Amino acid sequence: MVSHSASFQRMLRNIRAISLQNYAENSQTTNNRCRSLFRLMYRRHKQLCNEVGYSQKLKRIDTCISKNQMLFTAIAEAAKRHYGIPTPDSEETAPLVEYVTKQLDALIPPEEAHIKCIVVPGSGLGRVNNEIAVHSRYGAVHAVEFSGLMHCCNHEKKSHCILHIITTYNFMTTDAQFREVQFSANIAKPKNVHLHLDDFCKFKIANTRNFKNVVVTYGSAPQAELNGEETSFLRKKLEWKDLNAINTLESPDFAKITEVLPYTTGKQSL
Repeated sequence: MVSHSASFQRMLRNIRAISLQNYAENSQTTNNRCRSLFRLMYRRHKQLCNEVGYSQKLKRIDTCISKNQMLFTAIAEAAKRHYGIPTPDSEETAPLVEYVTKQLDALIPPEEAHIKCIVVPGSGLGRVNNEIAVHSRYGAVHAVEFSGLMHCCNHEKKSHCILHIITTYNFMTTDAQFREVQFSANIAKPKNVHLHLDDFCKFKIANTRNFKNVVVTYGSAPQAELNGEETSFLRKKLEWKDLNAINTLESPDFAKITEVLPYTTGKQSL
């Protein structure tokens, strides 16, 4: 029987990730088999093969296997961190992102997205603002964070892999066998996202005339740490109008949840 449960899928991903860690061992076995077959050849035939660099090519393959393994180990470790923990990242962030995008959809018709500007103060590593940016074609999404981490995580990285080293024949040249493939190692920053290493209290949008509305989300690093009741009181005093507010402790949609949710230290947390 085949199971399609979330836990089963996580287990499969972990198995695949672990298998990447065995790449070097398996590939080295294949390359060593080539050496064993080569040793069985007549001395004259081996000399002819070495004149065209066959033994050197096998040594070069050993080096490339080690290089590839460094990349595959990094991929495997990242996959295990993502899928191998009790509460995966998707279960933490998906409800938050879904709530934010639903509120934006209720406020902004799709045909007006290009004239809307979204500001995300306290953007952390930039995950939420990236999700907002790719959700709809907003005119601009400004991420404001007084930390360099957001900028580090948004640098596009390139990785290299030598894919064809194990198949040692059917190539016209040795260079064709050892050619590298380059690919992006992370998600590129959306074009409509603008990163600001700045204090949100001093932040200003330079081209507000280009947008009909500017929507601001909450930051997460306040100078006064207030609880839910205090925050609601101050919002009213500041004449903020809440279009939607959910108390997950009282909402029927969250009644079935009994465990402590991510980012909380107790069942009475925000």
